[in-house]
Amino acid sequence: MLKKLRWRVVSLIMAVAVVCIAIISVLGYTTTRQSLEQQSRSALENILSGTVFGRQIGGPDGSNIQFPYFTVFVYQFNNSFSYETGDYDIDSEQLTEIVNAAWSFEGNDGVLEEYRLRYQKREAPGGTRIAFVDTSIESSTLKTMIIQSACISLGAIAVFFILSMLISKQLLRPVAEAWDKQRQFVADASHELKTPLTVIMANTALMQSDPDRSSEANTRRIENIRVEGEGMRHLVETLLDQARMDSGEIKKTFSEVDLSYLVTEAVMLFEPVIYECGREIRWEVDDGVAVMGDAEALRRLLTILLDNARKYSDEGSEIFVSLHAEGHKNAVLTVSDKGAEMSKEECERIFTRFYRADTSHTANGSYGLGLSIARSTAEAHGGTIRAESAAGTTKFIATLPTIKKNRT
Repeated sequence: MLKKLRWRVVSLIMAVAVVCIAIISVLGYTTTRQSLEQQSRSALENILSGTVFGRQIGGPDGSNIQFPYFTVFVYQFNNSFSYETGDYDIDSEQLTEIVNAAWSFEGNDGVLEEYRLRYQKREAPGGTRIAFVDTSIESSTLKTMIIQSACISLGAIAVFFILSMLISKQLLRPVAEAWDKQRQFVADASHELKTPLTVIMANTALMQSDPDRSSEANTRRIENIRVEGEGMRHLVETLLDQARMDSGEIKKTFSEVDLSYLVTEAVMLFEPVIYECGREIRWEVDDGVAVMGDAEALRRLLTILLDNARKYSDEGSEIFVSLHAEGHKNAVLTVSDKGAEMSKEECERIFTRFYRADTSHTANGSYGLGLSIARSTAEAHGGTIRAESAAGTTKFIATLPTIKKNRT
């Protein structure tokens, strides 16, 4: 798909380039042709005005241009003619054919393509004077220009093709990265859904093979199906939350949120759960810290960070939560715990979808999506989130822009 898309981009760039080159070439050819024709007509004007000396004929810009020429005089009383002046090598028979051809055309000027001559007529006492100039110079100049333009155009097209290949690669790099992420996302989601689906299908098959549908074994199988179904529903809802964050739809529900209250509420709700897991929790929360955002999304972010600390901290250790204002612009939320130390690479990769630093935690309901949603939530609120791990302590630090809290 990306290869086809790249060729489409290259084709589009090349089409634009070819059209531009063609327009420039046509304009150059037309301008040159008109200029040569104008110089040729000016030469005829000078010839008939008697300002020609030898073969030097003054152009419209005052320059001298080489044009082989000759003039004849056609007598009014018998339409005969006489050769007047010029340095054009021509025999009498051909001269007669040329004069008759020019005389047969209406109008005072024209081109005899067969003889490569341009002519102009002018009335004179006793007859008509006709001047002829050779157009071979025009033809050869235009022919040379066409060949040169073709060579230059082909060279320019080759250069544009190389540039378009390089440009298309750069332009499609974000698309390629997004495509790879999407492909990885689908593969990971499929992998996460495969296990519960396998369990459900296996339990369904066993239930169908058991003649006693109300047996204790079938009851356990039904429970297994329910548990796996709940897990799948949770995974799908999590994926929908992630899509909602990525689409920016969350910004439509932004309002003033008391972040101090949300943090305190989340900590107090988690306190019994954390104590039951054999850990302690301590918190320090500044009052009056408010942000503009979605309260439910921010509550989910807090839940993710607290639940992550509960799962991965050492038993008997302390979880510390703090919220304080950093100047008048940002609020800094920190959730730290004592546990396995992570490398710098893991601290960055841990926010990737479906990534788990410890794959043994898969069975406890972790799909590796929570921290990805936390990052998307922070970014949707104009903030950032990062992980730091050193000396056995892991910290998740979220920074969000604050607003001045309204007094009620």
